Amino acid sequence: MSESLHYQPIQKGFIPRALRRLILWRLITLVIIGTAWETFRCLRPRLEFWLGQRACRTHEFAPADIAYSDDPAIVASLRANPVFYISSSMSRPRLLRLDAPVWSRFSDNLPSHSRSAICSYGDGSAFAFVHEVRSPAGTAFLATVHLTSAPVRDVKDSTEILWWADAFAVYSPITGARISAVHSEGSISIGSAPLTIYCGHSDPADPGHFTIQFVQASKVSIIDAHLDPSDNSLHLTLRP
Repeated sequence: MSESLHYQPIQKGFIPRALRRLILWRLITLVIIGTAWETFRCLRPRLEFWLGQRACRTHEFAPADIAYSDDPAIVASLRANPVFYISSSMSRPRLLRLDAPVWSRFSDNLPSHSRSAICSYGDGSAFAFVHEVRSPAGTAFLATVHLTSAPVRDVKDSTEILWWADAFAVYSPITGARISAVHSEGSISIGSAPLTIYCGHSDPADPGHFTIQFVQASKVSIIDAHLDPSDNSLHLTLRP
């Protein structure tokens, strides 16, 4: 005796439970991926800027790296070096260091609402220093120095090292806060002989101090730079 098989007809529009779960999980996955991508897209400029600032804070120039020179022999020997450009706006050609690549990572990714934090430096200025400095309280800043030289008007056999310095507050990619910087500038009087200025170096013994060395008429001199804790500005002075 054969048994008849009975099939229950599937209702129109019925979706099996396993398929419903699969569709639900795929929708949830798509939502998570979309949210993560949108978050990354919004945070990417901040992250790139933060990475650029971090690279600047740890950057060290080599001891022999030159920032500026108007010594004819040095200008001639480094004329073809792409790190520099030659300015002839004065009586003798000047060798000027272009912005370090790490600085471009910072400045090129600066948020548009904070571009005013980057001050305009002197015409034909050289890039001389970029590194982290810290106040006595431990607050970190990104310090940068641009400089050049110019003859002192109406004073014979005298020139000045003109400098522009900025102390940038450390930026967080999470908060996306507006970038702030304390700008300072000044000059240091020296002789009129050909001048070569080397890139600055941080002081391992004092996180709020760095030095910039220059050579003029075979004499080595040192410029001391300090972070002023009263207003977080940088000041450069010639060591006696």
